[in-house]
Amino acid sequence: MLELGPGVYTGSRLSVAVRERVWKVLEDWFSAEDEASVVMVWQESAVPAGQAVRVLGIPPVGLTEVDGMVLARRSVS
Repeated sequence: MLELGPGVYTGSRLSVAVRERVWKVLEDWFSAEDEASVVMVWQESAVPAGQAVRVLGIPPVGLTEVDGMVLARRSVS
């Protein structure tokens, strides 16, 4: 996997089995964190925009679908 930025990784050709193993490790690590969030996105032709999303914790932004695209939005304070 390629590290795009601190804590941000991408892998364009992960098999379902590898993705599930990575998610299991993330779930195990996440249980020890107080204030963290994990977002996993992968190609999935059966869902809108062709990408599926899994989330652990509360992401710092909200995820919403608009016109078939999954967008991130932040609250204005």
